[in-house]
Amino acid sequence: MSTASFFHTRWFIVSLCILLTGCQEGPSVLRSKTPPCDQITSAIMKIEFEFIPKLDTIPVRAPQSGILESYSIASNTYVGKGIVIAHIENRNAYLHLREQKSSLKSKLESLDFPLILSQVEQKWRDYGKSIQLDNLLPQTPEFSYQEEIKHLEATGVVSAINEIILAEIRMLPYFIKSPEIGKFHQYLKSGSTVNKGDVIGVIVTNKGTSIKPLADMKLHTSKLQFAYEGKVIISYDPQKQEFTRMKHRVALRGKHTLQSTQPLFRIPNTAIQHGQIRLLEKGHVFRKQITPLIHSNDYTYVHFMQKQICLIH
Repeated sequence: MSTASFFHTRWFIVSLCILLTGCQEGPSVLRSKTPPCDQITSAIMKIEFEFIPKLDTIPVRAPQSGILESYSIASNTYVGKGIVIAHIENRNAYLHLREQKSSLKSKLESLDFPLILSQVEQKWRDYGKSIQLDNLLPQTPEFSYQEEIKHLEATGVVSAINEIILAEIRMLPYFIKSPEIGKFHQYLKSGSTVNKGDVIGVIVTNKGTSIKPLADMKLHTSKLQFAYEGKVIISYDPQKQEFTRMKHRVALRGKHTLQSTQPLFRIPNTAIQHGQIRLLEKGHVFRKQITPLIHSNDYTYVHFMQKQICLIH
């Protein structure tokens, strides 16, 4: 084939290629193709938590051996710390002490106060009302004036209070008091014989709230907080590996859905390699190191300043 014929044939083939396929003469050029990515938007996270009271059982023990004479508190009743729950036999002394307290209550109820002591009169009226026959004498009010002391001494109030206090001191070994605030549950019946140290019942007290997410999740930072109806109520302590209820917040029981106080990105674990993810931004692919806040079987939750990312995976 002549040189003219060769170029003529080549021109014809190239022309036909351009006409039919749009190809061009010369070596092919590899054009970069933008990889597909998922547009992920940060959002408030919702987790269902279970709030379970942490209860502690404290035994109530007999301080003396003897007959469990009577209970001052019914079973299944809330009591304060130091409140008398029951008595061990010493009936005569106990009945006399009741009579002394009843007499003091009556005296303070009917006692006349001079006009000069009108400012302290209500204080002593209230004190009289607070005296309970089956419990220890309440803390005596402080004296404000010398005239107040003289008047209560002259009317026998001071001596009556001192006699009751001394009688209670002698009776202390026969009083069984609550060791803690809580609900009292009775074990033994009145009339039972007890030895010193025997358990007559228990105080069930609330030691706080156990809070745990129902989903299989592991949290990594104390900066995470969750809110209920707009109020921040719990935060996570990674050292204790437990949630802590905020003080003076809503008391919850049972299962409740709480919201994170900041928007988070939910990243599939399959998109994370060596603690990094691949993002697409302005046509460029780059790797970004992540700090996991929450980790589950399928996802890892992180926080970025931007509201949206284009995740490649």
